[in-house]
Amino acid sequence: MISIIAPAYNNPDEVKSLLESIKKSEGIDFVFEAIIVDDGSADRAIERVVEAYDFARCIRLEKNGGAAVARNTGAKIARFDSLLYLDSDVIVFPDTISKAKKYFENEDVKAFIGHLDITPQNEGFFPKYKAIMFNSWLPRENVSTVFTPAVGGIRKEALLKCGGFDESIRGATVEYVKFSYALREQCAIYFYPDLVVRVKINSFKKALYTDYYSTMKWVEMFDEYRKFDNHCTSVSGGAGRLLGFISIVSLPLCVVFKLYALWACIFAAFFYLNRNFFVLVIKRESPWFLARAIVTYMILSVSTILGGISGLALIVRKRMKSA
Repeated sequence: MISIIAPAYNNPDEVKSLLESIKKSEGIDFVFEAIIVDDGSADRAIERVVEAYDFARCIRLEKNGGAAVARNTGAKIARFDSLLYLDSDVIVFPDTISKAKKYFENEDVKAFIGHLDITPQNEGFFPKYKAIMFNSWLPRENVSTVFTPAVGGIRKEALLKCGGFDESIRGATVEYVKFSYALREQCAIYFYPDLVVRVKINSFKKALYTDYYSTMKWVEMFDEYRKFDNHCTSVSGGAGRLLGFISIVSLPLCVVFKLYALWACIFAAFFYLNRNFFVLVIKRESPWFLARAIVTYMILSVSTILGGISGLALIVRKRMKSA
């Protein structure tokens, strides 16, 4: 018995795609429910979509509280102890739900995650770029230090013991990272590479803002917890972003002063630190795609590092106020 929980906001078409994919699942010979938590959408379109599926119900929040509020609300009203979190912009494969059920059957497993398929739902350069990026972050071990609710299973008891997701963090940014700090003190977070969903990727413009804001909030959390992880916020990942930032901002100076060898060294270090991503790109895409991916990575690195600088500035400001 599984309760599937997906927060949603102003995206009825994506919710319909998710529910359709669940409906087409194979090997489901057990009781389950799908809870769509409408996080204060502008209208009731999501509710109307959910009404067409007898295995689903919609809980509508009066105001938009953020992904953490929606996820906690879904957990509180779930009928079953086994909670499978999904983002509402994903679709499941025919065997995704049945595989999650299999992992829940192991009573020693309290929490686990899967991952996003390397082929996104939508076409175009940036969706492909981002999906490959997600896959370059996957843990090399069978455990993860981060519980990613895009596709993650957890027992309700473990969730409640950790206090749920931090509702003071609005939006779907780093609230799951902060939750993971508490969860990994309680139990292992297993990583199952065959548990896969396919995501719809947001635009490049939105990614610029998300990378900035997420990094700003992560730096604040790091100041409190001082913990890296083996997912997107690893030491090598941060260093790779920093070298991407240095590569792009130093390029004009290196050209003006003819410091070509120096810039080549900076670029080589940047490429090496991000080799997991670039090797995946080389294996899957054309040289032209690789060239665009390098430039895109550098631009997003600027957004990330600026977010980190803003986070440091907020920390300094808080300490000056408390001094």
